[in-house]
Amino acid sequence: MELKVKDLEILASKKDFWDDQEKARAVLQKKTKLSDALDHWKRFQNQLRDIENLWLIASDEKDEQVISVDTAHRDAEKGNFEFTEELIFLIIHGLLHLTGYNHENTSKTDALKMKKKEKELFSVLVQSR
Repeated sequence: MELKVKDLEILASKKDFWDDQEKARAVLQKKTKLSDALDHWKRFQNQLRDIENLWLIASDEKDEQVISVDTAHRDAEKGNFEFTEELIFLIIHGLLHLTGYNHENTSKTDALKMKKKEKELFSVLVQSR
């Protein structure tokens, strides 16, 4: 796909490109469509890499926090979320626990701090998709 976008860019940079304006517009529309799809794919790849890195960090910890893929699937379906969104949330939740945040057996203020941080990090990761 990258090669096709580059080919279209080269074509668009030629001297006589605008001689046939209808054809030029069609080429630019195709290039835009391919570029958008490529950008989406790259964001997806980056997100996947981020999730893998977060998973490695979380799994390296000798803690009781474990993410069950089956539970993540079930919770995603129950909450009408995408599986990847649920997985991102669970990883964030676990990492916040590992960094000292808590929502159980603590003050309401501390629980709200953790919830706010979860929302903040989740929105950053999900918006980058």
